[in-house]
Amino acid sequence: MWYNEQMKQIYILFGFIALIVVVGAGFLFVQKPQIPVGTVTPPPPATILPAPLPPPEIPPAPPIGNGGATRVILDANGYVTAKIGDTIEVKDMLVHVDRLVSDSRCPSGVQCIWAGEVKIGLTVEYLGATKKSTQYLELSTLSPLSFGDYDVHLDNVRPEKTGTLTSDADYRFTIGFIAHPAVTPAPTSITQGITGKLTVGPTCPVMRADQPCPDKPGVGVTIVAHDEKTGKVVAEAVTDANGDYAMPLPVGTYMLTGSEKQVYPRVTPGGPVGVMKNVVGTVNLTGDSGIR
Repeated sequence: MWYNEQMKQIYILFGFIALIVVVGAGFLFVQKPQIPVGTVTPPPPATILPAPLPPPEIPPAPPIGNGGATRVILDANGYVTAKIGDTIEVKDMLVHVDRLVSDSRCPSGVQCIWAGEVKIGLTVEYLGATKKSTQYLELSTLSPLSFGDYDVHLDNVRPEKTGTLTSDADYRFTIGFIAHPAVTPAPTSITQGITGKLTVGPTCPVMRADQPCPDKPGVGVTIVAHDEKTGKVVAEAVTDANGDYAMPLPVGTYMLTGSEKQVYPRVTPGGPVGVMKNVVGTVNLTGDSGIR
């Protein structure tokens, strides 16, 4: 009896579960879309992608140098003010102001035994049609240089040196490029006047016994003859590739100097020297190159 009652309850439970399964399956069957036999399911609509963005604009290459560097040109007198990183455009050359080498100037308001100097490093890029090369040079306020067709000197440096440290980027250098005068051959012979040779030195900063630095001919230097009494310029001559000059002059007494337009070499004055009729005198001159 007890057994039959238990079996009866089990049958009822299984019947209830079966009823739930049948109802659930019917619900799913009703909800599922019916696809007729023999029809083809259309593909999903294509996804339209947005047009690709244009490539980013590439900015132009920065000018030569660093830190806002620019290209600068000489003024009408052959001078330019530049900062570190700038490039100076000169005939057949680009001169890059690379770095501050040293600043040993005496600070303003201080009394010093030596005024000191400023030295900068330059890279010279020669752009000649037949020869292209570069050269590193150091230019200082005390030692001009000669390269290309120019005598180059560091004329002024700002700001003045003080007790506080100056950033390299704040320096401004005024540099002069004085063109060499055109070299014309000296006359082969004159019948009255003065001839001679100009030699220039020193040619290196330090002279050693095993590395002599002899003076060299002063090429392309203007020699000026002044009347001894009045100081008036009477004649000029330009030294040739050997440093020789020849200057026809009337009878008189003269002082010989270099042209005031030339910074270096500084010609040591010669004379007084007298010129007589139909006589050619010889006066050899020396010049200071400015190299120290």
